[in-house]
Amino acid sequence: MHGNAYELRLNGKDTLSEWHCICGLFEVSGLTYKDYRVSVPGMHGTHDLTEAYGGVFLEDRQITVQLGFDPKSSFDSYVDKFEDDIVGKRIKIWSEKEPGHHFEGRGSVTERSNDGIPTITVVFIVDPKPISGRA
Repeated sequence: MHGNAYELRLNGKDTLSEWHCICGLFEVSGLTYKDYRVSVPGMHGTHDLTEAYGGVFLEDRQITVQLGFDPKSSFDSYVDKFEDDIVGKRIKIWSEKEPGHHFEGRGSVTERSNDGIPTITVVFIVDPKPISGRA
């Protein structure tokens, strides 16, 4: 795509051809690690029990996507179709912004705006590690 628009595929479907929208924002949160620490009364500091619980685990990541629709299109019907196809289902997410791999997770529409250029914001909660290859 050109400028600030990115090719985006959800379960292998191109957002432009399937839902008549383009991806203007694709942000992936960084990796965060979860460890297990405990405080024991009367002792200084905390004790790291991470290895006792199987090692360090990665927290789920968040992908925020903003999709823009043609102002001349039937915005509500395309958004309704998008929500029917995507929301609540496990989705493979690929963007040319992160071309070497894809993510898997579930998403929900968090915002709709029909001012000027109709847009929706979708937040996906995804597995922490990307999967090699294009979805």
